[in-house]
Amino acid sequence: MGKDPAFLFYYVDFAYGTRKMSFEEKGAYITLICEQADSGHLEMKDIERVLGNHLPIWDAICCKYIKDSEGKYYNEILEKHLLKRRRFTESRKMNLKSSHMDSHTVTHMDAHMENENRNIDINESISKEEDKEEKGILAEVVHPLQKYINENFLNVAKIKKQLSNEDCERILADFPKAKIKETLEAMENKKDLTKKYLSVNLTLRNWLKRDGNGTHQQSSGNGKSKRGEIDKGEIEAELIKQYGKKDTTGLFEG
Repeated sequence: MGKDPAFLFYYVDFAYGTRKMSFEEKGAYITLICEQADSGHLEMKDIERVLGNHLPIWDAICCKYIKDSEGKYYNEILEKHLLKRRRFTESRKMNLKSSHMDSHTVTHMDAHMENENRNIDINESISKEEDKEEKGILAEVVHPLQKYINENFLNVAKIKKQLSNEDCERILADFPKAKIKETLEAMENKKDLTKKYLSVNLTLRNWLKRDGNGTHQQSSGNGKSKRGEIDKGEIEAELIKQYGKKDTTGLFEG
């Protein structure tokens, strides 16, 4: 079987993980990522060859790499996902063999593993397997808004389709944070919520767009339900642990 020409690339995760890099640093980083995918772990001379006159950029992106026992550099997350993909393709091949398919069929599959459609199928299958695991080259963590929902609004968290990182960013950009909290509380108290709604993103957006004429169930007291009340200290500690910084969205500010 020829060399696998593809690996999963989650652009939202990459964009977030490189948000503090300059365009030159991002370019050097993704180029080295591709070099590792193609050639394996990199010696310093390989890095010097790839970066050329831009070698000083290495000082800014070397934190994304670790050394193996031979002193070669590699991105650990990329390594893990390349291995997952390799194991998956091998398992598909073994499944075909165990199904008593003739050798011509197995050879035919090998010869076409580099076909674009085959790669799409493999990516989709691996993606489904990784839904419950960390995803992406940079293994981006759950967005603070989705994490807030998971921990405080159990009914909302049971809706079939939850928020992607991109959904979270767009909602926070389009609506006031206080209104988001209020609407999540109303959704949480909605009877038969999980039976009537399939998408948190669509439901939350539709409810947020209403004109506030009492259609939503009102929250009591100071606008925070008991279940949805915010422990800012815990949230900040978790964000520092995951992101290395305090709340980046302002969602959990008092």
